[in-house]
Amino acid sequence: MSRKFWIICSVGLLILVFTMLGFMEDTIDITEKQQNDYRPKISVVPVQIKTHAGTIRTLAEVKPRWSATLKAHVDGEVIEVSGQAMAGEQIEQNDVLVRIEDSAYKASLAEAKRSLAEANLVLLQEQSKAEQALRDWERSGLKTKPSVIALNKPQLDIAEKTVASAKANIIAAEKRSIYTTVSAPFSGIVTERFVSVGQTVNIGDQLLSVLNQSKLDITVSLNSGQWNNLAENWPQLKADVKNTEQQIVAVAKIKRGGGFLDPQSRQHKLFLEIENNESNRALAGEFVNIELPGKSVANTILIPAGAFTREGTVWFVDDENRLRYFDSKVIFYQDDDLIVTVPDDFQLGEIRVVLSPLASFVTGKEIAPLITEPD
Repeated sequence: MSRKFWIICSVGLLILVFTMLGFMEDTIDITEKQQNDYRPKISVVPVQIKTHAGTIRTLAEVKPRWSATLKAHVDGEVIEVSGQAMAGEQIEQNDVLVRIEDSAYKASLAEAKRSLAEANLVLLQEQSKAEQALRDWERSGLKTKPSVIALNKPQLDIAEKTVASAKANIIAAEKRSIYTTVSAPFSGIVTERFVSVGQTVNIGDQLLSVLNQSKLDITVSLNSGQWNNLAENWPQLKADVKNTEQQIVAVAKIKRGGGFLDPQSRQHKLFLEIENNESNRALAGEFVNIELPGKSVANTILIPAGAFTREGTVWFVDDENRLRYFDSKVIFYQDDDLIVTVPDDFQLGEIRVVLSPLASFVTGKEIAPLITEPD
């Protein structure tokens, strides 16, 4: 009985072992099949191979067309500072801003006028003497030519020059007298005041700083790559001017540029102009973002910046959902996007670009693309 029992147990154990081995073989086959069929899911974005017109972005400072620091042209005590001569005040051309005590300059002008009167009197006397000398010589009957001294010409010449000098002194005295009143050279705004009533100023001392905001200028520096990527007809185009919040505050005319390199930065200069009005709200002294029109480049794509690798390649998915790549070059930086080249043998149309390529990618690897629509 005991031997028969152990035989039966052994046979049952063998059957159980073979059953378990068979089950494990089926599981291995299923696992291997699942591993062989696994395709990683990768995000791709459809983009168009076509001609793209780029935008060149750079920073610049807005400067006023007209600005000046008004200085004293005469010495004296400041006797009046206008209420409009305060920082921040709007002024109109010829508004009186500062007055300097002018009694000494009025006296100088009066003295210059007196000197002119005396010079005119002397001139009349010398003219009379010259006329009389000529009549006397003619009555003498002498046939020889009279000397200039005999005709009183040197004295007459000195008298004429004295009159001219006196007139010039009057003009200079009038100028000095006018300079005691300092007026606005143009309409604009006072940015800084340097003097107060009662202060004594000397020639060359600063009085006020003023600027005009009706016309503003922007000078843009471009490297060689940016200069070569400008639209071919840039002199007829305009540029958007944006503040630090990327809001358009003005549209500038591209007036002129090129022809020389800045001796310090070795960059090209482009000169823009803004006519400030209700639609243009740029401020002098503001740092702004300039968006210049770029040229149109054929056979390019617009892709997210993250889709461009450090090695300068772009990965994409072909029609069979297999990974491929090509070498590329950045033409334009467009905020978070790039305009890059594609090989010449690529056909125009749509291409699915991998959004975040990995270093582990292998060309020809079959994947499961997840389509992400471009912004």
